[in-house]
Amino acid sequence: MKAAIFGPQSAGRKTLMTALNSGDGSAVQPGKRSVTTIKVPDERIDWLSSVFEPKKTTYATLEVVLDDSSFDSMGKRLNSMRSFEVLVLVAGAFGFGEESAGSAMDDIQSVLDEMLLADLMVVEKRLEFFNKIGDKGQERKLFDRLHAALSEGQFLREIPFNDAEEKFLVTYSFLTRKPLIVVVNIEEEFLGHDAWPKMEEVIRTRGAEPITLCASLEAEVATLEPEEQREFLESVGLTGSASARLLRGVFSALNLISFFTVGDDEVRAWPVRTNSPAPYAGGRVHSDIQRGFIRAEVVSYADFHEIGSLVAARKSGRLRTEGKTYVVQDGDIINFLFNV
Repeated sequence: MKAAIFGPQSAGRKTLMTALNSGDGSAVQPGKRSVTTIKVPDERIDWLSSVFEPKKTTYATLEVVLDDSSFDSMGKRLNSMRSFEVLVLVAGAFGFGEESAGSAMDDIQSVLDEMLLADLMVVEKRLEFFNKIGDKGQERKLFDRLHAALSEGQFLREIPFNDAEEKFLVTYSFLTRKPLIVVVNIEEEFLGHDAWPKMEEVIRTRGAEPITLCASLEAEVATLEPEEQREFLESVGLTGSASARLLRGVFSALNLISFFTVGDDEVRAWPVRTNSPAPYAGGRVHSDIQRGFIRAEVVSYADFHEIGSLVAARKSGRLRTEGKTYVVQDGDIINFLFNV
């Protein structure tokens, strides 16, 4: 999973990146591309590793990128982020009052407008091509529909598409179809004020997932030991660190769940979209599994935790065999059988 951090220069993008990088600001270089990888904490993986004692334990990860390179316009910066799965917009709301919140919302709306415009330009360029060749087919009809929606200020992720339309869209990385997380960066003294939940509701009406935090405080807290972090964050009424809340936002925005593969060599978490069929989930492990899928041996984490071994799970019937139509559930422990 990859996420891009962007936003106005003074909003606190670099400070947030420092917080996500365990408080180490040395990795954030002005004018350059900075990357940090966040491990997705999962107590289920911890417990499974204690059972199997594998050579390697692999958690799901989120790669976060901040490109501080110079761009001529916000539009060009946005176009550079089309390859990312999630976009993270940082908006500064410094001070308190309607003026501060209003200014931040103006910044957010300005970026949303730029995203709409960037996608509209892609659609118009494609329509110009259709006009030249006289194309009246299904793809042309789809792009007429996209043009109408974007022209009215509608984000494409709000529009349902059928399977045939999705096949056309897969080659285009439309910004307004990507999950958007808006980080509202506020001052420490205003944490917990009732103005921010109201602002978050407004952000949700714009189709984005809001997270309110104080980036400078988060950068300091990130240098503490885990137990100290937890105690401090609880003392100020926060439910987890910046990285933890960002990860929850990403999993929610992408509709992700995790399944597990286990063994003596490796215990590993694999994030997939909700409602993913077993062959697709197997393809996350290796493309050959999806291509040559035969069946999957599945036991839920809850059942395995109760029984304690795969042998016992098989004997009790809780390790079951599932076919191609099986929809993977959060916490499934899966062994894929395939042939290519």
